[in-house]
Amino acid sequence: MKTRIRLALGLAQILLAGRAWASFQNTPFSIKAEGLGGAFVGIADDPTAVFINPAGLVNLRYPEVALMYGKPFAGLEGIDLSEGYTALAFPIGERVAFGAGGIMYRSPGVLSEYQWAAGFSALVVPQLAVGGSVNYLYHNYEIGKDPAYAGQGVFANGTSKGAVGFNAGMMALLTPQFQVGMAVSNLNQPNVGLVEEDPVPREIRYGALYRFQYVNLIGELEQRDDGLESGLSLTNTFKLGVEVPWKMVSLRVGANNNAMTAGFGLRLGS
Repeated sequence: MKTRIRLALGLAQILLAGRAWASFQNTPFSIKAEGLGGAFVGIADDPTAVFINPAGLVNLRYPEVALMYGKPFAGLEGIDLSEGYTALAFPIGERVAFGAGGIMYRSPGVLSEYQWAAGFSALVVPQLAVGGSVNYLYHNYEIGKDPAYAGQGVFANGTSKGAVGFNAGMMALLTPQFQVGMAVSNLNQPNVGLVEEDPVPREIRYGALYRFQYVNLIGELEQRDDGLESGLSLTNTFKLGVEVPWKMVSLRVGANNNAMTAGFGLRLGS
């Protein structure tokens, strides 16, 4: 209970700080990307591409569904967080693909965030794909219903807000082994602030994939602009992932500015 109270107090202080906190940055958009240190724009080959680089949807040859649900910090007293996503992708022929999905992050009694996305990808020429998607972002500060915080000025217009964001991406196959990708998320920096403006950060990602005989090497640079027009507005994150794709199992390791990660994937039947 004490931990929960501290969490609530900390969130209240952040809310009162106005635009200092960036929304919609807490949920992993792809389990595969997490295993690769977050490097995914250059490979984007599963349904979660609709969230990260919609141009990658055309990489799929069959309809696919991706599901994830997790409980971060499970077992810690007073902490009850949950996050997850669902994504669906379905190709139409060999040149066009569509995708849709949803993302959730929730801390009961404190904050809940949801995103819904729909997008497409198309081959412009055999070596170049472009794509786009539309997101609806919605969050609700559940803590605003607590009598202790309900009277705060930040909740004068209510405790929830939604906004529409636009994303775009491209992917180019330069050689049979080497491809590059680029994606822009929240191009319009949608405002999800309750009283003052709270722009969702625009993110530009540049990625590359090189296929060696037994190993895939994926690199990425993420540039984030939080729209606050300060010296700290622009941040760069470098990501590097290595994948060993065998017939039935893929092994993955990755690293970025903040963490080292590892993961694996199993392929059973179809």
